[in-house]
Amino acid sequence: MFTLSIKNAPGGSVRWSGSYGTITSGWLAINEIWDCPYGAYGTTDLTILVMDSGWNYTHQKSGLGPIYDDKDYIYDCASGVLSEILPYEGTITGKEFRHNSSQDDIPASAEIGDKGIVYMWGRNDMPTNQKMGIEWEVYDPDGHQVQTWDQWETWHTGPGLEQGFMGPTFPISKKGNYHIDVRLKMNYDNPEIVDEWSGVLCNAEPAPTEPEFRNFTIESYSKV
Repeated sequence: MFTLSIKNAPGGSVRWSGSYGTITSGWLAINEIWDCPYGAYGTTDLTILVMDSGWNYTHQKSGLGPIYDDKDYIYDCASGVLSEILPYEGTITGKEFRHNSSQDDIPASAEIGDKGIVYMWGRNDMPTNQKMGIEWEVYDPDGHQVQTWDQWETWHTGPGLEQGFMGPTFPISKKGNYHIDVRLKMNYDNPEIVDEWSGVLCNAEPAPTEPEFRNFTIESYSKV
C-alpha cells in the first residue's frame, strides 16, 4: 500500500528489488515502480538490491525506513537516501496587466490601440527549492488567440518565495473583454500543473475623443 522507485543506479544496472520482512517486490526493470499492495506499518528494515545483466550486484542497501502506507517513496542509489515523494504545490499569487504607461491588477481597463503586457507571479509552496514555469493563452473579444506564452525561470525559487514572469507585448485592437488562461507549473523534466486561473484580462474601449474647436467667428460682443 505504498510505491517505491529508485534513481541514479550504477552504470550497467538493469534490475532491482525491494523487500522488508517476508514481503518482496521480485525483480523489477531498473525504471519500474514497485506498487506494493501490502501494509508497511512504519517498517525500518527495507532492503534494496540492484543488479546488472550478469546477475552481479551493483548496489545494496539495508535498514531503510520508516515507510508508511499510502505514500510514495524514491531511493537514491548515489546518496543512499530514501525520501518521500511530495506532491508539487504552488500558487499563482499576482496577476497584473501593463498597457502603455499603466500597470493595473487584472481585470484591467484598456484603450483600443494600447500595447499590452501580462505579468504573473507564482509562489513555491514546497519545503524545497523548485524551478517554476508559467504558460498562458490570451484571447480577443471574438475568441481568437492573440498570444501564447511558455516560460521557465532560469534558476529556482526557495520555499515560500515568489517568482515573477513577464510576457511579450500584444496589441489591443478590439472593443470588449480579452480573456486569459494561465497555468503555474513545476518539475522541469516532467512538468506538472500546480495552479491555474482563467478569467477576464482586460476590457478594451475606444479612446475618448478630443473636442475640436475650429472655423468659428465672433459675430458680436458686449462690453460690461
